[in-house]
Amino acid sequence: MARPNGQRLFLLLGFIGPSISTLMSGGKSALKAVRLQTEARQPARAMGPYSHLHRSQQPGEIRRLSSEGSSVEISKDRWRNRRSLSSSRRGRLRVHALTLQESVTADLFATSLFPYLGFLYYISRKEVGMNFVTNFGFQFLVAFVVASIPASLYAISHYQSTLSDVDWLHGSAEGLLTVTNLLIVLGLRLPSTQEQKIQGELNVLSAVTRPFSVLAVGVFMASVVTLIFQHPVGDHEPYLWGVGNLGTWVNALEPRAEPDNALSVATWMVHWSSLIEWVVAMRLIWGLADRTGNEEWKQLTWAMVPLHTSAVCAVTYHVFFNDKSLALLQTIQASTTLFGNGLMMYASYKIAKSFGWGTNPETEPNQSHSSTEAQAGSDGQGTRVSITGEPLAADSGLDGSKGLDVAGLRAEWWEEMQLVGRLVGVVAALSYVTKYGATASDMFYHPDLRVAIGIVGAATAANILQWMFLDENDSEDAPLF
Repeated sequence: MARPNGQRLFLLLGFIGPSISTLMSGGKSALKAVRLQTEARQPARAMGPYSHLHRSQQPGEIRRLSSEGSSVEISKDRWRNRRSLSSSRRGRLRVHALTLQESVTADLFATSLFPYLGFLYYISRKEVGMNFVTNFGFQFLVAFVVASIPASLYAISHYQSTLSDVDWLHGSAEGLLTVTNLLIVLGLRLPSTQEQKIQGELNVLSAVTRPFSVLAVGVFMASVVTLIFQHPVGDHEPYLWGVGNLGTWVNALEPRAEPDNALSVATWMVHWSSLIEWVVAMRLIWGLADRTGNEEWKQLTWAMVPLHTSAVCAVTYHVFFNDKSLALLQTIQASTTLFGNGLMMYASYKIAKSFGWGTNPETEPNQSHSSTEAQAGSDGQGTRVSITGEPLAADSGLDGSKGLDVAGLRAEWWEEMQLVGRLVGVVAALSYVTKYGATASDMFYHPDLRVAIGIVGAATAANILQWMFLDENDSEDAPLF
């Protein structure tokens, strides 16, 4: 017998909840057991302006203790290019308990999953009209969450390090978040289920051949290939074998040596891509208010603001080379994730109710927006319009429907291809500037919590102002370009 949707949700929560709690508890136990650094791995830190860098590195000569405990001098260039010997070092393990802040951060991240599951439930109601690509995109985020937990445990147990410092694992996990956001953007650019009643039914083949879909598959395969075939001895081996890194020839041009836990170009690209795609998704959701005639969609955009702040916290933490003095950023990241997921759940509930979900059509008048001409792909005067608001011919369809407008589909595909090209270009430029530009300033080698929080606050304020003063005539991709 088919179960009611509400019962399915509670069964899902009942299954996933204890599983996540168990994994997080295991993570805490592992962290207590292996945060653990051998006495050989913990030489006394040298004093000076660069004393906070990992393994006491200095801009010129680097003093490091070998596995036998003897002092070894390693030149700047040799140190940069050699593989980490962290996993080969031996010594007595020292157990450090989690701090209160670390424990709270882990609990906040774990708890944030539950309101997100509530959001998935409400946003996927058939009355809301989200197409299958958008729903799958939002649901795929759970894969990122589930994959991040064992990746973190592996980083702790195998490398005695955090996930942020193990670049090949870090980039692989973060790539799944990029896939999520790419699918969300693609889905929001496609017709909703109500719009398909007028424009023609959307089929799977047409969706998977779109440029955003192809890019998402490429990022996903990069993560899978890295996880399957790249098993480095050292913890700081770059993601995807360092594809995109400029190589050793730029070392002489860098005014300061990069710490060995600095992110690779490919890892920076998945971070910047996720951040930008989320803002684009916010703009597309804002546009749903015009497409459907339902202003509740704008509330979902506002609910996504804290999650943008969460992503900015992560980027800021990484640009300061994951310095532990900025651990408060991780707590802020976890808090804004929980807060944002809660707001998104409430906003999606309001959207579902506004479209008639939960009402009894036999006893209550249907005041939902699902039957309006705007939701059906009309401009209110009987003229059929496309997803971008352009008038459609009377016999045109979409994606395999009768009267397929091949020329229109080709133009739409090419437009999306140009958008993907611009996205990749912007992301690549930001990634190279971030990775190699950070060595030009002492600020990133002397982390200041006030400066870091100021960066996060400024980015959040800019995002809020964007929605407060948004020009209704802007294109849906205006925040990106």
